[in-house]
Amino acid sequence: MGNCGSIQESDDEQPTVNIRRQEIRSSLTRQEQSNCVVLCENPILVYISDFMLSNDGTNYGGKIFTGYSGKQQVWLKKICQHEKKKMEQELNILSQLSHQNIAIVLYPFDINEKECFLVTEKFGTNLKDSIGRKNYTQKMKIMLQLTDVMSYLQQNRIVHLELSPKNIYIDDETDQIKLINFHKSQKLQRQHTVYEFTDYINGYAAPEIIKQKKVFLSSDIYSLGCIFFFIVTNGFEMHQMEYENQAGKIAARINTIKDDSAFNVLCKDLIQKMLIFAPNKRISMSKIKEHPWSWSAERMTKLIVDVSKLTEKDSKFTSLLFKGSKKVIDGDWTLKLERHVIQTLQEIRQTYQTNNGLNQDDFKGTSILSLLRQLRNLHVHASNDKLVRIMGDNDEDFMMYWNGKFPLLICHLYKSKLDYESNQNGS
Repeated sequence: MGNCGSIQESDDEQPTVNIRRQEIRSSLTRQEQSNCVVLCENPILVYISDFMLSNDGTNYGGKIFTGYSGKQQVWLKKICQHEKKKMEQELNILSQLSHQNIAIVLYPFDINEKECFLVTEKFGTNLKDSIGRKNYTQKMKIMLQLTDVMSYLQQNRIVHLELSPKNIYIDDETDQIKLINFHKSQKLQRQHTVYEFTDYINGYAAPEIIKQKKVFLSSDIYSLGCIFFFIVTNGFEMHQMEYENQAGKIAARINTIKDDSAFNVLCKDLIQKMLIFAPNKRISMSKIKEHPWSWSAERMTKLIVDVSKLTEKDSKFTSLLFKGSKKVIDGDWTLKLERHVIQTLQEIRQTYQTNNGLNQDDFKGTSILSLLRQLRNLHVHASNDKLVRIMGDNDEDFMMYWNGKFPLLICHLYKSKLDYESNQNGS
């Protein structure tokens, strides 16, 4: 191996070390072999000097290399000794954490009086570089994992403070994520603390960090909202804006998300709640987990049935439901459906009329109440073959069909029900 630092071994150790060298050498290309630097030989620790994964100034030390610890492929973060306190802070925070979406630090390693390495598990590519290759299902999986790991951090009262796509790595085969770079992280003992660093990640730092140098638990929620925006828009970023009039500019940026799918609509609603200017007004992690952006199709169909039933019990809720409903229906909802779907609805309607009488709003194309009742009827009563071919025979297919026709519907029902429950509780 070229550029190898040598360490004297005993006669007993020499054959074992040579075997390790041969094993690693055989896994490297010829160019990698010529640039392989041996840091330690028992256990063997090497890095490829020309394979720099990162030279980003936001990573203290600035350089991350790929290498081997024994037979295990690893990453090595090269750190100047004068920045060793940051490494020690990172190790201290990570010693308190254990989560499948947080990268494992294997050990620190001193080279000399000028440099040291932090050896971590090797893991995939960062979100910044890989988002363009991800489909809807993969994006959802990434966002759910981020929600889970951030909920875990907040339960432990730890703020990461460097959340960005560059600090999220993804296994290309499984889409499992790993969060890295905890050297700025803090454990909050009080409601807030002072931001002690002079830098922040442009486009992801919360406004209170930029202007007031204060850190709240919800500061990470703001950053997470910026990451969600990045994921949903397939790589666009919430560029950092001037503090003045920032709230209006953020709203305009969020509105660039198109309302062409229920996923986009629900994520837009969620992101708006995450990027609220005031730290104490932002949505909590528990509410993020409850928000319908991540609901199963079964839970969405249950919402439709529950809301439909609620309209029969309380006229106050019905009034709330009608507010803003014209945008949801966008004209006459009956004109958006296939002929056989309309025929089936009419047959169900005639049967219902015979048995129970007919409300005049039961088939009114401009009424969201009418749409809800027909959706409920279809979900509960309809099961003929032609209808199954159109909208499937399970909740997932059913919701895919109706979300495609009315992408604003679930968000509108959820917000109406939330407003109603809030009024009922007097808050």
